[in-house]
Amino acid sequence: MNRAARSIESNVGRTACGARGGFSLAEVLFALAITSFALLALIGVLPEGLRSLQNAQRQEAEARIVQHVAARYQLKTWDELGALMQQQADLAYDGNGAPVERSSRDMAFRAKAEVTEAAPLPNETAASPYLRRVRVRITNLPNNAAAFDNPAQHRERWITLVDLDKTPGTATAPVEPAATAGSGTGTTNP
Repeated sequence: MNRAARSIESNVGRTACGARGGFSLAEVLFALAITSFALLALIGVLPEGLRSLQNAQRQEAEARIVQHVAARYQLKTWDELGALMQQQADLAYDGNGAPVERSSRDMAFRAKAEVTEAAPLPNETAASPYLRRVRVRITNLPNNAAAFDNPAQHRERWITLVDLDKTPGTATAPVEPAATAGSGTGTTNP
């Protein structure tokens, strides 16, 4: 490159960068405004994100509670389930949905479970003798006994139990705990 071209190039660079020593007040204010809007947007979304996270954790714990109750009733024979009809089991769980003692300080959820007759199947007039339902009500207000009376303070889930042996009047000796009469279930909501 020749000397004249270098001289022009250095003059152009000097006027573009060298004439100003920093940012103007307007540029700084504009950058601060953009940054503050971005921060406000993030702060505005944060509470909703935390609520969503807490809701997801609550739903996960409730799913574990329903699984625990289903396993508890699946292990019973069909005759034992019949004897438990309309009796309420009062159960306590920690924040993760694991069972705890009712007197435990870790108790975060309380559940009431009761065995009922199943609703009639479609095109049937009477309930099937081979189906039973377990109504599970769960609240995250464990020290409030009235929470089960107020539908806004508890969630309700249903578990359907099936007598796979189709012998509701005969008690069968269990071969293994997981294969007793009355095992086999699916969870449904009314």
